[in-house]
Amino acid sequence: MMRSETVAGKDVLIPQSAEDRMRPDHRRVLNDYIKNFSRMNKKSSFFKFLYRYKLKTSFDRFVEFVNPASPELIVSDENILGQAIKIEKPGVLYPDAVRNLLAVSALLGPNLKNIYLSVRPYPEFLLSYELMREAYFGRGLGFDQLNRWAEADVKGWTPLVESLVRVFPEAKIELWPYGNFRVSDGLSRLTGIDAGKNRDKSARKHINSAPTEEALERLQAKRKSRKKVTKAQVDKILSESGGEKFRVDRVFDESVSRKLTDQYNRELGEFGKISNIEIFTSGSTV
Repeated sequence: MMRSETVAGKDVLIPQSAEDRMRPDHRRVLNDYIKNFSRMNKKSSFFKFLYRYKLKTSFDRFVEFVNPASPELIVSDENILGQAIKIEKPGVLYPDAVRNLLAVSALLGPNLKNIYLSVRPYPEFLLSYELMREAYFGRGLGFDQLNRWAEADVKGWTPLVESLVRVFPEAKIELWPYGNFRVSDGLSRLTGIDAGKNRDKSARKHINSAPTEEALERLQAKRKSRKKVTKAQVDKILSESGGEKFRVDRVFDESVSRKLTDQYNRELGEFGKISNIEIFTSGSTV
């Protein structure tokens, strides 16, 4: 979520992507702020001063990385929304989102004018999320647990979008339905910068955003040998590995997949009725 120097003259707070490993890692800074913000609100008045000091320290470190006066924020990032799915909370997407968004609101103040959130059909989103957590952290839920999570009464994107509206009532919220339009396309539209042309020169190969079976097998073998696997090693394995990719129809039951896709399509229709929400599709907002 770095400040982007833009052709269009805008400051945009953006997620750090797999292809931006050379940038300073802001993740711990933001996580420290969210953690201390949450703890402060649970403490008695006597102890609040200590956490206010910790928050100021976190804020001072945070502004070394970003411009807190930026009017544009892309929230499609775990560092802002928190972990997307937890097995102990089946059907709930981003269960810590409200807590984190309140902290971000306190951190960035009233400057935000536009907020962007990438949304995606649930089967594809859940599979992609599971594969990337397993690849980078070795902490995937497993496909059986993922199916149990998806078979619950899925709350989905609706509570998250409603939370954004509630926490940032003055901001315009633009949803980016995933498909032909990706977050990288959104960044290019906002900043006037072609992400492909400005990719870090050290990233010689494109990072595979959908790990193959071969890639996961190599990573799991490394972890079983008790070797620490760094981000750079994961990037290298993902970019080098071929083989067959995981498919939605091999992971989810057809009835579950159809139910979740239908729910997603209904939600998009309802989002379009909310006054301060726009949906970006095919080069325009509706």
